Amino acid sequence: MVKEGLRLNTAARNIWLGQSHDASGTIGSNRCPIIHKLQKKLYDFVAFDIETTGLSPHRNEIIQLSAIKVKKDEVVDQFDSYVHPSEFIPTNIVYLTGISNETVKDAPNVEIVINNFKLFFEGLPLVGHNIITFDLPFLIANGFDVPSIDALDTCRLARGKRFPIEMDNLKLPTLKRYFGIQNTSHNSLADCETNVIVYRKLRDDDLRPVTLEKASVSQSLSGLRFSITGEFMGIPREDIADAIRAHGGRVTGSVSKATDYLVDGKQIASTLTDGSHSKKEIDAAKIQATGGKVKVISLNDLKSIASGRRPDKLLKTNFSCGEI
Repeated sequence: MVKEGLRLNTAARNIWLGQSHDASGTIGSNRCPIIHKLQKKLYDFVAFDIETTGLSPHRNEIIQLSAIKVKKDEVVDQFDSYVHPSEFIPTNIVYLTGISNETVKDAPNVEIVINNFKLFFEGLPLVGHNIITFDLPFLIANGFDVPSIDALDTCRLARGKRFPIEMDNLKLPTLKRYFGIQNTSHNSLADCETNVIVYRKLRDDDLRPVTLEKASVSQSLSGLRFSITGEFMGIPREDIADAIRAHGGRVTGSVSKATDYLVDGKQIASTLTDGSHSKKEIDAAKIQATGGKVKVISLNDLKSIASGRRPDKLLKTNFSCGEI
């Protein structure tokens, strides 16, 4: 779930104060877990992550809860469950996570999943990225009523480290790329796998950047310039950009006459330039109308090009200005 950089909202702050809002909106007392924020090195822990329908633990719902159990620094078990929410999953969340209403229609409700997770974690320390401000408030708001929780937040841990090169930010996807971890983002089980690796790196002060050997990846996109627009089901744009760069291509934030391909996804933003198309799509159409070389392609087309298929054999290469 996108959660980096969140500040603790009022509802989440009340959780840490042992307070909650009753049906009338007044603040009352409840028995919330005591949170012990850990800094010591852990070799027995549970890395966990959630996907949700939004950012508020009291207005939105959990739709996936996953965890990986580590004992003596070895992975020994995993937990992964979708959750059936009471509300429809928003379109932007469907595209971000790849979790649709169809995906969760037969999933258990949150009470069952939380109870199963309580049995799974065995009171071990919980490790995760931004869990103090995001994941734990969601768990507690949904009945994770254990007496106390030992928690280690890898985002906070990363802030105290001196990386050998300057970091743009310390989001989990950024750390994933920095450490050369080949995994997807915004799927809670995949994020758990990533977080286990990231935590071990931070714990052991192994802060060297890991760069994939170019010799191991086909440089089939070398010399080509790409831009990306829209959303792609379950695949963040940054992962697509990483794949392009790994194959030797260049990714730019705008479309120009020098752009070879615009990778075009589903347009679901509420701020589209004309209500239907992104600025990049419109710019590409204008360039095409004057004889420019830019081609508008799908993600499958991109995969074909990366695998060596000739661009002129692609099914989708242009759209006319009339479509805009």
